[in-house]
Amino acid sequence: MNLNINNVVKQYEVQRALDDFTFSIQKVPSLVIVGPSGGGKSTLLRLFAGLELATSGEICINGQQIINDESWLKEYRKNVGVVFQSYNLFPHWTAMENIIMPLIKVHGYSVEQAKETCLHLLKKFDLLEHVDKIPAKLSGGQQQRIAIARALAINSELLLFDEPTSALDPQLTSGVLEMIVELKKEGTDILMVTHEMAFAKKAADYVVFIDQGKAIEHGTADDFFNHPKSSVLREFLSHTTI
Repeated sequence: MNLNINNVVKQYEVQRALDDFTFSIQKVPSLVIVGPSGGGKSTLLRLFAGLELATSGEICINGQQIINDESWLKEYRKNVGVVFQSYNLFPHWTAMENIIMPLIKVHGYSVEQAKETCLHLLKKFDLLEHVDKIPAKLSGGQQQRIAIARALAINSELLLFDEPTSALDPQLTSGVLEMIVELKKEGTDILMVTHEMAFAKKAADYVVFIDQGKAIEHGTADDFFNHPKSSVLREFLSHTTI
């Protein structure tokens, strides 16, 4: 993943969520965004996903600049996989329907093509036996894997995660980590927001620490966690479990 962010501001009435945010990386398979609550992490993820517009500044992902134009963003969103913290599965649809309906309605797949793609992914994530279950009949880990399968179904080269291990027990968290490692091996770029530092340390190739809407410090996972430079990052890490 190549990422260039120049002087990005995101203003919500009186609140400035991102304040002249500037950050750049080259050839990083997985980037993890960490920081205190309200620091701007989720806002930045939503800008990457094209779900919100920057007030000013420039964001460029893998050579493509995100344009503040709704018609352009509508097409852009079709090619970015997003896994939300709450999974955002349709409660009245089965696991299969949650995956195939966007493929049919948004991406123009035939029913047969969509089902073939769906079954391949459900098999990949060990979910075939749950194909006809609605979300209420699935565990949190199963729902999350379906959400990931839905995001991957569009053949996206970029996958965004918002708190991928939130509310999951250690065994399921380990499974998510294994899945992310496998996705990276397959060439998928991963961009995550998380508050769990132990998970971030294992999942990330590169980490950026955001506070008060600014990129305070960033570096490889090893340097970031083992050799923090700024006092604010050292203080933040001292209150977390790694």
